[in-house]
Amino acid sequence: MAASAWGVKPLECAMHSAFRALPLSLFVVFAAFPPTLFGQAVFGSISGSVTDPSGAGIPGAKVIISDAGKGVSYNTSTNESGLYTQSHLIVGLYEIRIEVTGFSAYVQRNVSVEVDAVTQVNARLTIGQLGQVVNVSGEVPLLKTERSDVSDTITQKTVQELPVLQRDMSQLYFLIPGVQASGTTAASEQPHDVYRPKIGGQYWGGIAFQLDGTDNRESVLGEPIITPNFDAVSELKITTTAYDAEFGQASQAVISMQTKSGTNSFHGSAFWYRRDNNLSARDPFKQSRPGPNGRFIPGTLWNQVGGSLGGPIQKDKTFIFGDYQGSRQKNGDSVLVRVPTAAERSGNLSGLGVPIFNPCDATGCNVPPASRQQFAGGIISSTLLSPQAQALLQFIPLPNFPG
Repeated sequence: MAASAWGVKPLECAMHSAFRALPLSLFVVFAAFPPTLFGQAVFGSISGSVTDPSGAGIPGAKVIISDAGKGVSYNTSTNESGLYTQSHLIVGLYEIRIEVTGFSAYVQRNVSVEVDAVTQVNARLTIGQLGQVVNVSGEVPLLKTERSDVSDTITQKTVQELPVLQRDMSQLYFLIPGVQASGTTAASEQPHDVYRPKIGGQYWGGIAFQLDGTDNRESVLGEPIITPNFDAVSELKITTTAYDAEFGQASQAVISMQTKSGTNSFHGSAFWYRRDNNLSARDPFKQSRPGPNGRFIPGTLWNQVGGSLGGPIQKDKTFIFGDYQGSRQKNGDSVLVRVPTAAERSGNLSGLGVPIFNPCDATGCNVPPASRQQFAGGIISSTLLSPQAQALLQFIPLPNFPG
């Protein structure tokens, strides 16, 4: 019996200990995976007031906000003061419908939501049946009252329609007042060859770059890691003053880019840009005469191709969007350099017009400059020429331009 008791009791203690440790283990696991926190840098918001004809707020009004492209709807209602707000909206165009018993339904279409911004839509309802609809066309307010930051937004239409050399997104920065260029990055540092902007005269390394609400800033040089192409960008926003505390790493400005997403209809684009030497200008200092092939300008070819495609995977639920942009470049150049003439290759340096001295004697090639012997007539004996150098000179073309 004693043996049996000693065989069971430790097992019971172990089980009790395991159950007591289970809550602590679960706490540690859940603490390691905190709840999702939505940053405003990727979303926008719509807020406003709903009033009756006298201007009094209407509590409990139903507000339906629908994404015009995706068909996704968000439902909210006004509070006791007649105010409503809907956050975490993806950038795009929305339709707002407001319904309350005893009043005509209020509908406003093409409400634009921008990244990290609040769109104000105030509705004044009219008395009528719920089946009656009052359609309103929205206008952009002249004064921003809901935020104190100083920012400029470049819309998708501007991105698509402005002519920009080589489709470089960083050139759009200079549409904003107070932004100056401080040079471009080297290809070894940044393959996108983006401009380094200075905003308000400050050092460009103090800019926080955001892409779809995530940090897009390289930690060493402070440059953007990814620069999307034009067909993938839906909005570009530059905030220069009084940006939110969530951008604590920025000491100069915040540049936020928002990429496109798929919608309920398939849409896409394709492009191909080509440049060659036939449309290039001649350099008058280096290309004053045609080369051996009769061309003034060397062969140059630059191609940039790409496109985008987006659409639904499951209507009103799941969407897909992708894009590609690639550049292929082959540059020719004209240079004016001096190459050895046929006489010089054979050791005849008399055409140089300067005395030529022999650094070697019978003992070696360490003769002091003051003791060296001059070659007669500036001609070096063929026995002193290096056969290795003669072999390499065969790969250097003869002069094709006098002087």
